Formats: sequence, structure tokens, C-alpha cells
Amino acid sequence: MLSSSSSSSTNPSLRVKIPVTGEGKLTIHVKSPTSEMYTEVKEADKVKDLEKLIKKTWGDNDNYISLYYKSIKMKSDHLLSFYNLRDGSIITVSLLAEPPPHHHRLHHQSVRV
Repeated sequence: MLSSSSSSSTNPSLRVKIPVTGEGKLTIHVKSPTSEMYTEVKEADKVKDLEKLIKKTWGDNDNYISLYYKSIKMKSDHLLSFYNLRDGSIITVSLLAEPPPHHHRLHHQSVRV
């Protein structure tokens, strides 16, 4: 009897939180080596929307940027909700001199399993 009741606990559960409406608003802290700002975003916004907002606010349309949350490079086509941001979350901006390579491999981030 115990084996049949414990079988349900062996099923993995996904921990991805998707907002019901996607309209949740967050205030996030954006930091770069030379600047910082607070901005309001929607969870349904894409990372590339935030990138545009940062460039417009800082008047820096010539540079390429990458955004990081908790040392994870954020992908432009992902929704902000994918990263499970909270009010006050810190997004780090990395300025790039040239377009990022297509393979998206970062030499300073190595994960060993």
C-alpha cells in the first residue's frame, strides 16, 4: 500500500511560474558599471523591450548590451516572467563593443555538473 501512495511523490513537478494575466507590474533596478536606474516593467514584456528602454533612457543606441539576472544571461526573445523577477530585482547591464557571437557561449560562466 505504501508503494502506491508514494508513487505520486516521485513525479517531478515543474517550478515555472507563469502569471495568469501577464500584466503584473514590477519595479526593477538596472545597473551598469557607470549608471543605474529604477524602471517599471510588465512581466509580459520581452527582454528586448527592456533593452530598448535602457538604451533610450541612457541615450546609448550605439552600443550592444547584454542583460544578466543572478549571473544568468537574459535572452532577448524571452518574456521577463521567464526569469521570475520580483519588485526590486537587480538587472546587470554589460556593454559590448561589438555584437554578441551567435553561439551565446560565455567564457566567464562555466557550469560543472
